[in-house]
Amino acid sequence: MILKMCRRCRGVVVYPATYCDACVEVVTQEKEARAVIVNRRANKKYDATKRDKKYVRFYNSPEWRMLSSKYMADHGYKCERCKAIATEVHHVDPIQTPTGWERRLDYTNLLNVCARCHNKEHGRFGM
Repeated sequence: MILKMCRRCRGVVVYPATYCDACVEVVTQEKEARAVIVNRRANKKYDATKRDKKYVRFYNSPEWRMLSSKYMADHGYKCERCKAIATEVHHVDPIQTPTGWERRLDYTNLLNVCARCHNKEHGRFGM
C-alpha cells in the first residue's frame, strides 16, 4: 500500500486518492462555487434576455434548422472561405436588415463557414 499526503490538509491518504475523506466534500464544494463564478463571467456577454426574441425564434424554428442542415450537407460540410470543416451557416445579407429578413430562408443567401471565418465576418473577438 502506497501512502501520500492529502493536497489540502496534508493528512495521510492511500494512493491514488488525492484528498482525504474529510477534504473531498470541501474541495468539491469549492470547485462548484468556482464553476458558478466562471460561468457567470462567461455568460455576462451572452445574455439571452437581451437578445431579440424575433431572431431567437427564427434560429430555433424547424424551417431554419432544416434549411441550414440541407445547405451544410449539400456543400460537403466545408467552409466556403478557408476549406476547413464548416460548423455554421452564415447569412450573406444579415437578417437584422429589412432585405436580409425577407431573404432569411433564401438558399442563395447562405454560406457555409467555420467558427473562425464566421467570427471574422462579424468582426468578433478582434478578428
